[in-house]
Amino acid sequence: MRAWTGIALVLAASLVLGGADDPPSTPPATTLSAPPEAPWKPDVRLVYESDTRAYYRPCGCNLSSAGGLSRRATLLENLREQSAPVVLCSGGDFYGTADVFNEAKSRFVARMMGLLEYDAIGVGEMDLSFGLSTLSADVRSFELPVVCANLVSQVDTGELAFPPHRVVTRGGTRYGFIGLLSPSTQLQPMDKAHAPAATVDYTLKDPVEAAQAVVPELRASCDVLIVLAHMSDTDATKLVERVPGIDLVVLGHDPQGNPIGVPTKVGGAYIVRATSKGQNVGELCIRQDDRRHVAEVFNRMHHMDASYPDDPAMTARIEAFEEENAKIQKELFARQQLASDTNDPYAGRYLGLGTCQSCHVEEFEVYANTRHARAYATLSSQFVHRDTNCVGCHVTGFGEAGGFSGVRMRGASVDLIDVQCEACHGPGRDHARDGSYRETAIQSCVRCHTPNDDPDFDFATDWPKIAH
Repeated sequence: MRAWTGIALVLAASLVLGGADDPPSTPPATTLSAPPEAPWKPDVRLVYESDTRAYYRPCGCNLSSAGGLSRRATLLENLREQSAPVVLCSGGDFYGTADVFNEAKSRFVARMMGLLEYDAIGVGEMDLSFGLSTLSADVRSFELPVVCANLVSQVDTGELAFPPHRVVTRGGTRYGFIGLLSPSTQLQPMDKAHAPAATVDYTLKDPVEAAQAVVPELRASCDVLIVLAHMSDTDATKLVERVPGIDLVVLGHDPQGNPIGVPTKVGGAYIVRATSKGQNVGELCIRQDDRRHVAEVFNRMHHMDASYPDDPAMTARIEAFEEENAKIQKELFARQQLASDTNDPYAGRYLGLGTCQSCHVEEFEVYANTRHARAYATLSSQFVHRDTNCVGCHVTGFGEAGGFSGVRMRGASVDLIDVQCEACHGPGRDHARDGSYRETAIQSCVRCHTPNDDPDFDFATDWPKIAH
């Protein structure tokens, strides 16, 4: 598969800061570049990840774009060929955002996780993007080992949606997994302009109370107890402090995309996290004592860049999916074009470039010569302007009330394609003259100029190139 076929240049920085108009070709990758090995021979390798968010391939913003299921498959095959057994798990959020363009990709990722033979999978709030019924159907169809001890599907009876825990045996050692989802990771209300109409068909029990009820039972039937905790660092620390008997915590839910390279130790438990968009996969090497309990750990973080070769079988599955998905996207696109949203209470919140230009003439002239002004064309030239994993950094107000709704609409009163003034400064209806409107623009840069998508970005040196 050509790595750039159908891949959007998500990063708006690349549109401004001196890259070529056409995306570069990916250099061939023939060797596996891995982090240093543990100083001792591990008894087991706990391989973990979270927050894939339907990014089944690298976004393609630059040559070093990381991620992709093909590279993940290569890594897993390599690790499974080594002497220490592998236990594979996920902290959740393998589904993407709640919009019709992401549903097919989310379910494809779920299917591939089944083929990659995960041992345990936690639940994140994004996995419920399309409703609990959709997730449950995929769990059954793809035989996914999902666990969650506090996700209740039947509120009146208190029935759990999935098993609270499971035990996996490798090399004679029993590894117990429990899943927990924090209510603090609430899903954002779905934008009716581009999201499916799904009702909330579940509730969440307090994760600490759920763990206190389940951990003693699981502890008695396993040698190593692992929590797949979809929650913040603070909530995870609170969990470990209040629930004895936990050995390892695999964290999910990290909007900032910050992996934990050196495990955090709280009491006798280690907390790890590998995130996001499939860019990092963690490998926790574990040395056990005579009782098969955790004696020592050494963490290896695999940054899934192009030095990890694509797995041919997974690549073929991706190509087959993309061919079929292209047909689905065309139909969805046609439906969106015919849609009307005249009753939108947020209409007029984003005013569009023409309104800004009428007062800020000099600033507009500077903007018109930047690549921000041609951001959407970068996507449409590759026919990926419908990919909601990419479009957000190439339009104005995506995912916001009254902003770009996922496709370019015919007859829209305001055309919000490209990275316009309001993409950085905020909605024109909220225009302020106290200096805060300018400060918003500075803070907005890091939304798209991320370390993975634009590793060379530096505000101090790059801002003068578009200063106005």
